[in-house]
Amino acid sequence: MQRRQLSSSMTTPVFLAQYRLWLEEMRRLSSERPGTGACTLATAMQMWLWTLQHLQSARIVRREALPSSRQG
Repeated sequence: MQRRQLSSSMTTPVFLAQYRLWLEEMRRLSSERPGTGACTLATAMQMWLWTLQHLQSARIVRREALPSSRQG
């Protein structure tokens, strides 16, 4: 149940707005403190966001197509 709740809450507008703020903060931190890995983390966060947006716009993700009820 927690995975399903987590995956559904990660697509809400409130979470995505906060996520974008975290992403900006990581980018800022990476320029202030190079070598901390913040740039790598920000890039990974950006890739996750791009993937989510792509899947949502392509309408690939469908609940009935999931192989198991355990996956969210």
